[in-house]
Formats: sequence, structure tokens, C-alpha cells
Amino acid sequence: MNSDDHEKVKQIKELAADIREIKDFTQNTNFDMSFFNSAVSHSNPVNPAPEIKPVNMGNNKDWHIIILVLCVLGLFGLIAANALLTIDPKLTVLLMVAGLIMITFAIMSIHLKFNNQGATLIAAFFFIAVVLIGFEIFTPREIADKAETFYSSASQ
Repeated sequence: MNSDDHEKVKQIKELAADIREIKDFTQNTNFDMSFFNSAVSHSNPVNPAPEIKPVNMGNNKDWHIIILVLCVLGLFGLIAANALLTIDPKLTVLLMVAGLIMITFAIMSIHLKFNNQGATLIAAFFFIAVVLIGFEIFTPREIADKAETFYSSASQ
């Protein structure tokens, strides 16, 4: 290497060292430290936000409970229609699917109303057991046996 190459390498090393080191950061970017020392008062804002009041139009209904009651009544109606009427097996499957959709809405309304995973889980198991018994997939004794084996396997 000749002296010109050494000079270029030396300049590159100085430039690389200068790039890695931040010098006078606050002065270079016009960042003034007095910003951190400014007095801030939260007790009396200049333009307070207006208070938003909910509009009450006499609508004090608890929609979660109304949906739950309608879904449960619809579910028992579907189970009664399946038990009391002579229905084609394809329509029985359709009734069961409609019952499962009603269970879904009932469980969602329970979860939104109570916001409790335990209550939601208990209601889900209860409604699924009602559908399985109502559409004669299992007998109540078989459901109790399955619940017992599930509980015993979960506790071990």
C-alpha cells in the first residue's frame, strides 16, 4: 500500500469513529433541556373537556337477560317440537343445529352479562347436556357418567 491508501484508510477510520460517537446531541437537534423543567399543572386545565352524559331515553332494559330468556325459550321450543312432533331425521338435525346456535347466543349473553368465565363454563356444559338429552343422543345417566369421568380425570 502506498501513502495515499494509508491516508484514505486513516480518514475512513476517523469518520467511522466519528459516526459511532454522538457529539452534542441536544445542540445538534435543537432539543432544549428546558422542556423538562417546565411547570405542568393538571388541577386547572385551560380548556376542560366537556362532560359527556349518556342519553337515557327510558331504555333501561337489560338486553343480555332478554336475549338469554328468548334463546332458552327457543331452545326448549325446539326440543319440545322434536319430542312431540313426528319429524323427518333431516329436520331433526336442522332443529339441533338451530338449538346449538341458540345455545351460542345464550352463552355469549351470559358471558357479557356476568363477565365470569366460571359461570360461562357451567352454563355451556348445562346447555350442551340439555341439547344432548333433549335430542335423545344421550340419556341423563350417560351424561352423568361422562361428567363423572371428566371430573375424575381432571382432578388427577
